Amino acid sequence: MHHLFLSPHFDDAVYSCGGTIANLTRAGEGVTALTICAGHPPANEISYFAETLHERWGYKNHAAASQMVDIRRQEDETALSIVGADGLYLDIPDCIYRRGGERNRWFYPREEALFARLNGAEDALISNIARSIIEIADALSNNPNQIRIYAPLSLGNHVDHQLVRYAAERAFGSETITYYQDYPYAQQRDQIITYESSADWRSKTTYLSENDIERKVQAVAAYKTQLSTFWESERDMEQAVREFLRGWGNGELFWRFTPRLFL
Repeated sequence: MHHLFLSPHFDDAVYSCGGTIANLTRAGEGVTALTICAGHPPANEISYFAETLHERWGYKNHAAASQMVDIRRQEDETALSIVGADGLYLDIPDCIYRRGGERNRWFYPREEALFARLNGAEDALISNIARSIIEIADALSNNPNQIRIYAPLSLGNHVDHQLVRYAAERAFGSETITYYQDYPYAQQRDQIITYESSADWRSKTTYLSENDIERKVQAVAAYKTQLSTFWESERDMEQAVREFLRGWGNGELFWRFTPRLFL
């Protein structure tokens, strides 16, 4: 069995599923993490909002912003090597750099837009991603029964997470996908009430050994540029990750859509 984890950004697969990935590779299973939004910023103009984010992240000039993508990819390659997985990358830029439509406007020009509805003009992009995922899945395994696809539930409602979920569903259908809980958004328990209270969704926990958990912590720590976004220190990160896993019995929770049949 080969396991294909669809990661909206460089760190999402490891943040959300790093322990499970370590568990699978330790058991000899093949694992690939495919990062969807791994492209560089556009070479010319970017939005004012993107410029303010660049300044917040500490790199004001555009060349440095482009180099940051390369740095984050290197971090991802290091993190995946720790948990034993391979990495693949699509050349699609982050949502803050995307634009289009009749007036070629920025799709997400402000902070609140990052956590709102996906722009309808990105429907073609969803289809393009779906085709790419299918091609990659076919290359990894010529037997569709021997590959398992993992996609984000899109907890937190980040538009890039929505993008990846919709592309996965368009490619394979929601009933064949294993959904993972987007960390750290999944720390807010109210994010999964819809799934916990629905008879159409079933959850399953992958219970992790101490070795699996330790490898996940080390892999999360490899994303050095992202550490301060969510935690005050590496020790704070480890405590938060371990506490979250303990909440699920030292495991990571996954979901399957299994709709009831009515007569």
